[in-house]
Amino acid sequence: MTDHDVMYKYISKNILFVANAAPKASGEIGTATPEEALLVIYIIDTVTGRILHRMTHHGCQGPVHAVFSENWVVYHYFNLRAHRHEMSVIEVYDQSRADNKDIWKFLLGKHNLTSPISSYYRPEISAKSQSYFFTHSVKAIEVTSTAKGITSKQLLIGTIGDQ
Repeated sequence: MTDHDVMYKYISKNILFVANAAPKASGEIGTATPEEALLVIYIIDTVTGRILHRMTHHGCQGPVHAVFSENWVVYHYFNLRAHRHEMSVIEVYDQSRADNKDIWKFLLGKHNLTSPISSYYRPEISAKSQSYFFTHSVKAIEVTSTAKGITSKQLLIGTIGDQ
């Protein structure tokens, strides 16, 4: 991606985040071996039923704590192979409007800024993800919001040590 590329956020109030653990990995941490443990993450459009993004974490198990805001989701889980807690971030982008950055299409009226959006419309989705080490076990996770929604959002994390 160059400095001039623009990525449009895929924002929809009909998005659902689902974390599914393998049956043997659904108990307490350490009840399954890394070979038995599997954590599958889904981002689903609830209107169309379309799976926008799917990610598999081998050797990982819950409990999963997650927060979804705008076009991103942050979730926390345990990696049995590395014996540590991890936190992952997924951002979802709408690439169907990527052609709008061409000024000539805009001037000639060939842009798709006014195209209608319906449940039958299947935009081209792009997802970016990143995982991080996280040294603490999480009890709660939430994102801040203000009355007018103009302030940047912050992530609030409550650990099992009540910090």
